[in-house]
Formats: sequence, structure tokens, C-alpha cells
Amino acid sequence: MPITLTNIAGMSAQRHLNAAQSRASTALERLSSGKRINSAKDDPAGFAIASRMTSQINGMNQSIRNANDGISFAQTAEGALGTTADMLQRVRVLALQASNTTNIWDRQAIQEEVTQLIAEINRSAETLTFNGMKIFDGSCGSMTYQVGPNAGDTLTYASANMLTRHYGTYRVSQSTPGVGAASNVTGGDITISGSQGSATYTAAAGASARAIASGINAMSARTGVTATAKTDVNLIPASGANTTFELTADNGKAIVISFSTANTGNATDDLAAAVNAINAQAGKTGVTAQADRQNGGIRLTHNKGSDITITNTNTSDTAAITMSNYGPDSKPGAATTLANSQTGVANGAITYDSPYGFIVTDNSGLMSNGGSTAVARLHSVSAIDVTSFDGAQLAISIIDSALTTVNRERSRYGAMQNRFGYIIDNLAISAENLSNAKSRIEDADYAAETAALAKASLLMQATTAMIAQANQINRNLILTLLDSMRRH
Repeated sequence: MPITLTNIAGMSAQRHLNAAQSRASTALERLSSGKRINSAKDDPAGFAIASRMTSQINGMNQSIRNANDGISFAQTAEGALGTTADMLQRVRVLALQASNTTNIWDRQAIQEEVTQLIAEINRSAETLTFNGMKIFDGSCGSMTYQVGPNAGDTLTYASANMLTRHYGTYRVSQSTPGVGAASNVTGGDITISGSQGSATYTAAAGASARAIASGINAMSARTGVTATAKTDVNLIPASGANTTFELTADNGKAIVISFSTANTGNATDDLAAAVNAINAQAGKTGVTAQADRQNGGIRLTHNKGSDITITNTNTSDTAAITMSNYGPDSKPGAATTLANSQTGVANGAITYDSPYGFIVTDNSGLMSNGGSTAVARLHSVSAIDVTSFDGAQLAISIIDSALTTVNRERSRYGAMQNRFGYIIDNLAISAENLSNAKSRIEDADYAAETAALAKASLLMQATTAMIAQANQINRNLILTLLDSMRRH
């Protein structure tokens, strides 16, 4: 082997020393940072993958916080609606109290409390806020929640307007045709288009309002609309005469009613015998009677909507009976006079109710404007007035529909909380798994890096010694050669 001044062995040892120092430096960096990839040069592909995973993990963690904010919002809204429901329940109790005849003189006092409760319900809806944003005054609109790490991972919820003028019961109050010799129901379809969908009930010819209402209610799950039937008839017997007629309602059996009317000028006293005679048979007919002080005559009522049929059986032509239906305004309509042996049939009226808007098309003949389309009108919570019997009865329907609306909103916010809870669980699991995957790519293996550092340290010690040895060997050889040359 030639002997030269170039220290090849030393250079080789120096190269290995540099490599060992580089490996030791890398191992020290990884051990001190805990990461296998500290810069893109460590693993370009792994660096890109880990960076994308970091974005996903950070996005998931923020989405968890967003979902928790959504839960807080829903809890705030649902709690306020719970208080609203409690106040509505109290208003309903007051409406029931006002409907009772024994409390007729207390209705104004009852209305005072009702007014205060409704005002508080409305104030709560106007002022309830979450993070400076009003929830129930109609300004909130749709709420969008980012519940995922990527664009489009959103949920949208609309906040309802819960001001008292915007919800209650939507109602169609039917106007019945006048009293006829037979039922006005010729038969036909009644179509209801409601919040749940549309459905059609086919009424048979001669069917009572009671039967039709039952059919409407049987399909209420498909329409969201319920029906109640009631028959109200104004009856005016001959004054100061003996009167006999047959009354038919519930069971189709004619019940004979006989009485004598006075002629004192006091309508209540003059008709007392008639009212008593009719009420005495109420258990058989389902028809009750009371003197109508406002319109005159007797008000006959069947609360379930059966037809009321009256046949005048007086033998005297002077003992005629006048009969008419009441309209939605509680005033008698066109009158029909029943002479001896003549029969009058009064159909009941149907009232349709729903918490949400709907349309009724009636081709059965029961409505005075049969075949037309009736659009439901809102009777709102803000308009509740229990100072009259009819107002108190309407208030009960309004509150029932309002409670349906409030409870539906409460259920929606409850479901919203549950959904957010599951979203949080899913995001937490995904973030955990993705962090685990990222760890396998990016994090340092302490066992491997410790071994690498120990190996690099040993190599540095060895190569340092070898460099010194190589330098010494080369120096000794050259000095020996030079010494030999001097001797010769």
C-alpha cells in the first residue's frame, strides 16, 4: 500500500464521526421534543399526513366546544319554555274557573290575573337572550352550528317566534244551515289540509255533526286538526199556551215534552215551566235548556252535536213553535215556524281547531256555505278574554293549542340537546382515534431513540479514538521514513 500525506484512514474515521454526531443530534432532538418528525426533512410524506391530521383534530376539538354551546343554548330556551308552560297551565285553570256559572260575577277578577300572566309570558319571550342574542322574539331566525372539522359539517335549527300574538289555536267555526224538515246533510267529502298532511272524510247522508266530528278526529293524526260538535237551538213556544212536542236527539227515540207558558211579561218566569220540562228529560235526550235573556226564547243545547228534532204535536193552530239555529256569534239565525204535526231538524255545528294553520273544504251540506273552502283564523294567546262563557270556552281551546305549540318546541330543544350530546361523543371518539393515528406517525419511540442515542454515543467515542490512532499511525510512518533517509 502506498504511503502518502493524505490521511485516508483519518478522513474515513472523521466521516463516520460526523454521521454518528448527526444521528446523536437527531436522537437528542426527538427525545427532547417527543416527536419523531420535527421538520419536513425528517419525513416529508409523514409531515404532510400529520399536518392534515392536526387540522382535523383541532377542528374536532373546536366542534366539541361549539356543540357544548349549542347544548347551553337549548337548555336556556327549554328552561324558559318550561316556565311558559307553567303559566299557560295556570291560565287554563282560570279559564275553567271562569267557565263555571257559579263564578260568573268573578270573571273580571279572574281576567285580571289572566292578563298579568299573558303579559309575563310575552315579556319573557321578548327579553330572553343567550350571549346577547334574543331567542323568542322572532329576530333569531335560523341558527347554524359548526359541528365538524370541515366546511358543510353544520346543523341548522330555527327558533320559533313565541310572542303571544303569534300562537294559539287556529279555528274554523262552522255556520250551519237553517232548521229544515229533514237533516241538511246530503253527504259528501270533507277534506282537511293541515300541518301533518291532508285527509278526506266522507260523510253519509243524514249524518249528525257528532258523527262527522268523530270521523274527523279519527284522522287527526294525519292532519293535526281536531273537531268538536255542538248543537244550539233557539226555541220560542207560543206565549200563554199549553205546548206539547216530541224531542228527539241521542237515542233516536221521541220524548214527549209538555208544559204551559205564562204571559207575565217576564220572559224568564214565563218560560220557567218549559225549561224545567226539557231539563227533566235531559238524561234521555242529552239536551239541556236555559232561558235566553238576550235573544228571547229558550236555548236548547246538545254538547256532543247530535241533531235536535222537534215535532209539534199541539192540536191547536195557535200553539205554533218557532225554531232556529244559533250562529257562531251566538245569535239565532233564520227562524222556522212549526205548526201542528210539523217537524224541524236542527243540525249541530262543527268547530275545527289546530295549533297550526289549516284549510277545510266541506261538501257534506253541513256548512251553510257548503262546498266552499274555509281558511282557519288564529285566535292568539294575547287575545284571551274569560269575561264571558264563550270567551272562557274559547280560552280553553287556545291554551290547549298553545300548550301543544310550547311542548312541541320544548321537545325539539330536548331532542336538540340529545343530538348535540351524541355529536360530542362521536367527535371525542374520532379525535381520540385520529390523535392515536397521528401519534404513530409523528411521535418519537423513546425506546428506539434511546438505543439510537446510545449507539451514536458509542460510535462517537470509538471514531474519536480511531481518528487519533489513524493520525498517530500515519505520523509515525512518515517520521520513520524521513529518519531512514537521513541515515543513508
